Amino acid sequence: MSQRAGSHGYASSSNSSASSSPVQSTSHQAPPVSDWHTLAKPVPATFREVARLQPNLQPNSPPLSRWNLLCAVEFSPGGSHLAAAGVGKKICIYPISSSQEQPSTIIPSSSNHHPSKLSSLNWSPNHADVVALGDYDGVVTQLHLPTGHSIWQADDHDGARIWSVQYSEQDPSLLVSACEDGTARLWSHHSEHCLNIIAPRSQAALCSAVFSPVNSHVMALASADHNAYVYDLRATQEPLYTLRGHQDSVSYVRFLSGGSDLITASIDGSLAHWHCDGLPASQPGSEQLQSQQSQSQSTACSMQLDPVRVFRGHSNAKNFVGLAVEPTNALIACGSENNEVYLYHTAWAEPMGHQPLHSQPSKQHKSSGLLKRHTAAERSFASAVAWQPASNWRRPEEQLLAAALSDSGIQLFRPRFHSPN
Repeated sequence: MSQRAGSHGYASSSNSSASSSPVQSTSHQAPPVSDWHTLAKPVPATFREVARLQPNLQPNSPPLSRWNLLCAVEFSPGGSHLAAAGVGKKICIYPISSSQEQPSTIIPSSSNHHPSKLSSLNWSPNHADVVALGDYDGVVTQLHLPTGHSIWQADDHDGARIWSVQYSEQDPSLLVSACEDGTARLWSHHSEHCLNIIAPRSQAALCSAVFSPVNSHVMALASADHNAYVYDLRATQEPLYTLRGHQDSVSYVRFLSGGSDLITASIDGSLAHWHCDGLPASQPGSEQLQSQQSQSQSTACSMQLDPVRVFRGHSNAKNFVGLAVEPTNALIACGSENNEVYLYHTAWAEPMGHQPLHSQPSKQHKSSGLLKRHTAAERSFASAVAWQPASNWRRPEEQLLAAALSDSGIQLFRPRFHSPN
């Protein structure tokens, strides 16, 4: 934790900031974001790379090998740091400057080792030095970053792999973990004792669990049974909504602003937008709890929804490729198994643009016979994405998008929006 951060310039390749946009970009100014929903064609987006994040503390050391798969990246609530974790059993913290403009290489300001492979992480909303971790051995950990010490650990998932952990924005004392054992477990950040268990009837693996951004009683789950579910945590016997439409496992679910709209991702190669009419739009007062609980009990499992829109363009048939929503401007970013990051908007089914990520495998592993035998089956892919919080920028062009390539590290981009042809 005592290692100092550093920044080292690199020579960008000629196409490092070029986008493979579906529409040729122009120099004309893009229309205001508020008008995008009125346009028939997507506003073209390009990507300008502003930094690469070196996964090692030494600036000239080789990057992560494909055996150290990057699984999760996330900005801190204030946007000043980015955390990255993966099967290398390590979490790295990077200092991020909102004024980052010139391409540079950033090394971690700190690094903590973990006893197990890491699958997921989430920053505490009200403790800038605390993160939650989920690992391959079924353990949930609250980690104090400055000391590297565990605040608490819980292994109630009995060794089954955890795929997702998240704190509630409305009630930061609550934490949820989603697991391949088919359960989501609710925790208090004060204790390692489980508060509640949510288990859809299919008993299929749960790949993602998220709280509503406006109501800590509402939670969404993504399941390997091809569905996503929305629950009221005061009545968890049955879901309030079943989001049915994907043709394969649902790998991620995210809320948009307002709490009634969600985005899901599936390994059927699609994203979907859902509108759950009737969800509580804000945190209810104590006088509302009893009546809302009675209503949710009576309407449980009464709503199966079809998607508002399905988004296609990226490639995803096997892996977790990441999903991040930027709720202020309804932007959606996801990875792809063709080593690219894709950008969508809720107004259009096709992507606004897509950007290749650059692989830099180490020479040591390139010459390895083990790697050669696995090359066909273990190709690299875009494995995680994250938006910098909106408090760090005033216009969409100022925001940062982090994208991780499974075997090579992380790149930071600023999207640029152009006038449609």
